[in-house]
Amino acid sequence: MGYFYTNIYSRALENNCLIIAAAGNDSNRPALPMPVSAPANAVSIMAVAAIDSQMQIARFSNGGLNASTGGDINVCAPGVNVLSSYPKKSANSGNYQILSGTSMATPHVSGLAALYMEQYPDLNAREIWELIEEHAKPIENLKYRDVGKGLVQVIREE
Repeated sequence: MGYFYTNIYSRALENNCLIIAAAGNDSNRPALPMPVSAPANAVSIMAVAAIDSQMQIARFSNGGLNASTGGDINVCAPGVNVLSSYPKKSANSGNYQILSGTSMATPHVSGLAALYMEQYPDLNAREIWELIEEHAKPIENLKYRDVGKGLVQVIREE
């Protein structure tokens, strides 16, 4: 990723725009983990990995293998066998389909960011990022490079 894009993403974050992106689906785990894909590999973009219902890293989910250039995973979310909206292919087909991918995990994080922006309107994008990471649930049996701070969690008001 070139300086031009890196600069744009950094300026977006500085201007209160939190960009959350899917880490990519190029891995074939456990034998062949792949690095986080662009644009999620930019340090000013929150990169999201996918986990399954057993709290294991999804076999396809890319990981943070390029630590020297950024590209770390920040958090993870469910991304395997997610019921999602889907365009109708025919009059008889439904509007939903079960899909897997880091693109299925990312909306969980984006939705959480939107909730926090609503709940904490005085926080800026960087502070929302920090809040998401701070309250993520660590997954002890998985590597940080694969799941970052862990599974995203909504803050529970007592």
